[in-house]
Amino acid sequence: MEGKKRGWLRAPSPAMIVALVALVFAMCGTGYAAAKLVSGDSLIKKYSLSGNRLRAKTVSTSRVGAFPGARVYASSTQTIPSSVLTALTFDKVDVNVGVAFKDTQPTRLTAPVAGTYVITASVSWANDPNGNRELVLEVNGTTDIAIASGGPTATNTAPQQTVATTYHLAKGSYVRAMVWQTSGSPLDSWNDDHDAPVLTMNWIGQ
Repeated sequence: MEGKKRGWLRAPSPAMIVALVALVFAMCGTGYAAAKLVSGDSLIKKYSLSGNRLRAKTVSTSRVGAFPGARVYASSTQTIPSSVLTALTFDKVDVNVGVAFKDTQPTRLTAPVAGTYVITASVSWANDPNGNRELVLEVNGTTDIAIASGGPTATNTAPQQTVATTYHLAKGSYVRAMVWQTSGSPLDSWNDDHDAPVLTMNWIGQ
């Protein structure tokens, strides 16, 4: 109609064009950065975080993985000389996480990482009415960290001995189960399936 102006879209201003271009680049940059994020699993070394550095329920067990530890036992009897401190020997493995046990070192469990460990050992003795028996947890061949002592019972049997403790180990430190008996003659350490003799070591934290 005559006298009525036709409507036209106004061209965007230079400032608007610059703003739109900046917005597009910002969105693309965010997507690129998200695609290039490095997984936290590759940034954090295993066993490098202690429990008190993590908030509750922020890390799943599937991310932490298994804690190092081992449980070994003997499948045959071992003859223990009288009055000679002797290391128990193990040849069967129930648990071995972190390579704490090696066949080439059958008397020891070695700490694969530094930290506090729960360490246990048990032994069963053959019947003999004489002398006493001892079971000792020893670290690095020099330090006794726990001991269980006893002797024959009235029925001429020595009960199974068990010892347990917690101890902080440096990486590479090893633990042995040492036994001592004073019957006056060699005495067997019996094997009782998976029950004895047994040596265990399990990491519980820094």
